Amino acid sequence: MTHLRKMMLEELERRNYSKGTIRNYLRFVERFAKHFGKSPDKLGPEHLRNYQAYLFKGRKLCARSVEHHVAALRLFFVRVLHRHEFRQFLPYPKVRRKLPNILSREEVARLIEASSSLFQRTLPMVLYGTGMRRAQVARLKIADIDSRRTISTWSTARAIRTAICPMSALKPAMESMNCNVNRAVSRCRTAALGGHKDKCVDCQYEAPISYNSCRSPCCPKCQAQARRRWLQAQQRDLLNTNYFHLVFTIPHDLIL
Repeated sequence: MTHLRKMMLEELERRNYSKGTIRNYLRFVERFAKHFGKSPDKLGPEHLRNYQAYLFKGRKLCARSVEHHVAALRLFFVRVLHRHEFRQFLPYPKVRRKLPNILSREEVARLIEASSSLFQRTLPMVLYGTGMRRAQVARLKIADIDSRRTISTWSTARAIRTAICPMSALKPAMESMNCNVNRAVSRCRTAALGGHKDKCVDCQYEAPISYNSCRSPCCPKCQAQARRRWLQAQQRDLLNTNYFHLVFTIPHDLIL
């Protein structure tokens, strides 16, 4: 790691930027240096002007992507190298904001009713009921939902947010998760999931049919073998001696 990269990394970590932002900012400055084949601290305002034009014309990036590059270069030159005069050579491009397509209540209702499964029905209900984004719903966990207070808490790269939403939007999500687990466990190793037969090619012995497993992490039948393999792996690390489990209390004066 070079000295400049280390300085920029420390500046980003000092500002408590997310890991994704740190990774992108370091990559943007690295691309800027590779484009001219020089160390970034050796480049000046003319290089910045040409590189910003290259991002638009050469790489055909949108204004929002160029804005991220400019933010990374601004932090490097202004905050890391303390060249405050470079701020005027790195203007943020004008970003045209587009209004989202707002669906009516009837259209949202038709979208939800067109879902073919409870899981697909839950996604749009949570999206429109909480105002969350698609990526946030994808990371939503059962522990994030407080059904008694009808509050949903989700974390992002920048902050932890809390949304107060109607219970009708969160109840299908919990029902979907519980329903999937119950359905998988009830169908595990039954004819509902199909099966297979083992036959010996030498003696032509044909074993009884073996039904397939659901492979659910919550199924006690499927995880029995995984638990057995884990115990066997732990037993291989045991020494050939007697083990004793002792519990004792250390006086408070001896605790460091």
